[in-house]
Amino acid sequence: MTGSVGTTAKDDHNVWTLEGDKGAVRLCDWSRAERRHPDGSWEPDPEALSQNEARPLALRRQLEGVAKLTRGEPHHLATLREAFDVQDIVETILKSA
Repeated sequence: MTGSVGTTAKDDHNVWTLEGDKGAVRLCDWSRAERRHPDGSWEPDPEALSQNEARPLALRRQLEGVAKLTRGEPHHLATLREAFDVQDIVETILKSA
């Protein structure tokens, strides 16, 4: 794993790529799915929502989870331990860059 900070002009930019023996797929900027062609070019999923369409849906789902958390109801959000583990991993990646 590798990571970096300040290497792009975008405010919130990230790419997660999974490579296998039959090709690669990646997730860009939290929600844009793409597949790599044999020539190396990337093609977005034609059925995927645009960033402008997906972001409000994701934010609404997160806020619904926070509301459930505050009411003591079951929710899909990470536990404090899970969230800390993610933070620890991200900080380790950034220190290694």
